[in-house]
Amino acid sequence: MKRGQILVELLLALGVAMVVLTALAGVTTRSVFNSGFARRQSQASELALGGIEWVRSERNRLGWSYFSNYINGTYCMDTLDPTVWSTSGNSCTGVPVAGTTFIRRVDVSNPTGVGRTVKVTVDWTEGSHTYTARQTTILKGF
Repeated sequence: MKRGQILVELLLALGVAMVVLTALAGVTTRSVFNSGFARRQSQASELALGGIEWVRSERNRLGWSYFSNYINGTYCMDTLDPTVWSTSGNSCTGVPVAGTTFIRRVDVSNPTGVGRTVKVTVDWTEGSHTYTARQTTILKGF
């Protein structure tokens, strides 16, 4: 064995180990981010679907005649409260849903002249990115 060869081999092995550990740290970090993102995306989808179901129950509670004549526009849905219908407008400042960072709004429109199209949108921000989950349905009288 040549003098210093063990030291060179040791440094080379240490360098390889550092590269492998750095790669593992990157993979682990990305995995944790993806797991959190998937959880938040699932929560947002549940909030959107809950909004659709709530609007459907409001159609049933109010009756189709009232719903189809007076419910139209954009509404903020930070809570599922019947007073939401009295706070319509074209801009929804987006008060977060209680206890979350999600902003939910519902757009009720009549683009086809038959029924009401209901679109519930839930937005959330992670870092500098804003993500969205949407649910859409068409409600008709029965």
